[in-house]
Amino acid sequence: YIRVERKHWRLYHISLHQTFCLEACPHILSSCDKSSQALVVLPLSRHSAVDELEARVLWLQLHSMSLDGLDAQGLLRSAICCIMVGDTVETGKGSGVVEGVHADRSITVRFRSGSRRCLQRDCRVLEPARVIIPRVETTNKIISGILDWTGQVIVRAGGTLEKQVCHTFIPLPPSASSMEIIGGTLQVVGQDQGWGNTGEAGVHLRLKYIHSDDTFDRHDSDEYTVAKITFDHNRSRHGRYCISFRLRLGLRTSSPIKVEVIVRTPNYPGWSAHASKIKLDLEVEEVSTVTDCEEAWKQISMTDADAISLLWQRCSSASLQGAEGTVVSDTPLGLEHVRLQLRCLGDLSVDLSHLSNSGLERQGIVDKAAAISLADRNTSRECVAKRLVHVLGQHPGIFPEQRSSIAKMSTVLLNAEFIANSPSDKTNRRLVCDELLAMICAILEVLEDRGDMAEFVASTFAEAAVHCWTAWEEAVNIAHHVVCPDTSTASKLRIAELEDLILGELLALRRDLAYRTFAKAKASAGESDVHFKNFFFSSIHFGLPALQRLAARDPSRLNYTMLNLIDMDKFRADLWATYTPRVIVDHVRGLVDSSTIWRERVVDWLRAHTLRGVHAETWLYEWCHSDYVIKDEALVFMLASMHILQSEALCEIRPKAAPCRTAPQVACTTVRQDAAAPRNAVDQHPRHHSEVCCSVM
Repeated sequence: YIRVERKHWRLYHISLHQTFCLEACPHILSSCDKSSQALVVLPLSRHSAVDELEARVLWLQLHSMSLDGLDAQGLLRSAICCIMVGDTVETGKGSGVVEGVHADRSITVRFRSGSRRCLQRDCRVLEPARVIIPRVETTNKIISGILDWTGQVIVRAGGTLEKQVCHTFIPLPPSASSMEIIGGTLQVVGQDQGWGNTGEAGVHLRLKYIHSDDTFDRHDSDEYTVAKITFDHNRSRHGRYCISFRLRLGLRTSSPIKVEVIVRTPNYPGWSAHASKIKLDLEVEEVSTVTDCEEAWKQISMTDADAISLLWQRCSSASLQGAEGTVVSDTPLGLEHVRLQLRCLGDLSVDLSHLSNSGLERQGIVDKAAAISLADRNTSRECVAKRLVHVLGQHPGIFPEQRSSIAKMSTVLLNAEFIANSPSDKTNRRLVCDELLAMICAILEVLEDRGDMAEFVASTFAEAAVHCWTAWEEAVNIAHHVVCPDTSTASKLRIAELEDLILGELLALRRDLAYRTFAKAKASAGESDVHFKNFFFSSIHFGLPALQRLAARDPSRLNYTMLNLIDMDKFRADLWATYTPRVIVDHVRGLVDSSTIWRERVVDWLRAHTLRGVHAETWLYEWCHSDYVIKDEALVFMLASMHILQSEALCEIRPKAAPCRTAPQVACTTVRQDAAAPRNAVDQHPRHHSEVCCSVM
């Protein structure tokens, strides 16, 4: 046998009956069992001469090849495309080393010419790095005095009704990978005008989660009113108020969070409100990653066959049972972990990267704009506005007052006029008006062949035109969705990437699940207006880019944050409970069972991703099928390889002696922070689940 440094070789599994092995290795073929599998190692630079190639072949029987924990994990990561920093990957533009793995379904790869962002879909692992998958630790901290402000801010009816009192940013600590605000205490000194009626002016605490994406050159944010203090001079003549709040927005972020306090007053004659002192303490949950020592992994010894068998058993329905650290000894999966002295990694989970708004845009599943722009259509605003009045405003099925409403819509969109809830800045208003005109243009083009839908569109537009800008956006988006659906035709099913098709189908599934939950929320709250809808869809974070983008534009949605009409945490949890790995697998199985084209695409994908060391026919017809039915294991393997289900729990080799991946929650204690100090000091505070309470000091 010839020993060669590992870094100079690529690994390929082939069977001995293949032509390459017969021609290149005749002396090896004659001395080995022809039914066994071989591991052939080729140099990175290929050689044409057979004798030169022959001198670089390393023969190993699979059953005699022993791997330690990290080598076995690398083998499984290559099989299921679990990419990590340090891996050597093959892309459509050559091979390179991974420098970063991002939440938007992309990775940063360093090539000889420089670094570039690539879709994970277009990459495969050539040489996995020997890395330990980090475990997670969660720490609860109280940031004392994150805001400690003294001054004077006044708002008056008839003028500016709302002003920012103070603000700050909460940066991500260097030791944490993400954080989430889960509660806090707000103290305010302020009051309304002090005479007449009371109880409608006050201060709001708002959080703004800022997200930036360098690919699309944009800055998006999720904004929430999380606490509200109402001034009431009948209860507190001194104007001292305090409120404690708990929240679970479900937003873990790695970007800074903006915290701001707003004072506001209603536009009643003579009314005013002021704030003179603000103090805010926040409780945050920080998530950090810890990498363990390699020593425990070096003690593991398993063969390729053991590793591949473990991966396949983890893809079975048994992977949905049990928690991390438990061993179900009466199941094959549990017995296999006991035999190999490995830790059970718990339930299979959803990979949140396939719910990333920017990730779905990057991969082309959704477009950043709902319709092709007017410039790309080579048409003008005036032309679309005239066609709107001509096609819909003159439709015989609508009433005269509806015609005038459509004419009003045409004029406002053409001139970018201000109406209630539309952007106050003229430039921004022009942009959103052009977006609506682009969608209307697409709708009118379809109506040329679908005249039967013109009355529906006309009545929808006319009804919205008498309301605010948010209702206009809602009406145009609904009409565009109904009249111009993005259907998956047979030709698209045959041409598009299978991963993209599945992501599109899951997007439609999530939209359906979200609307079902929204119907329950409406019934519970007794509200059905468009602002409540936008409040709901801006709060669920469910991978619905178009609905979330539309909802975020509506400033009136923030009113519902403090009305407490529904328990949003409960509805969000109920919604997420309907989108589990089991539900996803069953939905994909339904697509496969209902369409020959879908079945052909899935079978072709499985054939192209045969596991190493398994004969192609055996893989496809014995491992992936049972009585001509595709097994759950095959669908889980495919969905994990597409980063729809978490692949780390399937491929990780974690010794039984190593700590659990998810460590118990810990509390951290530091000194109290004052207003002038850097805002990173914390006090010890145990985790609790108290209700929101407000008191007058």
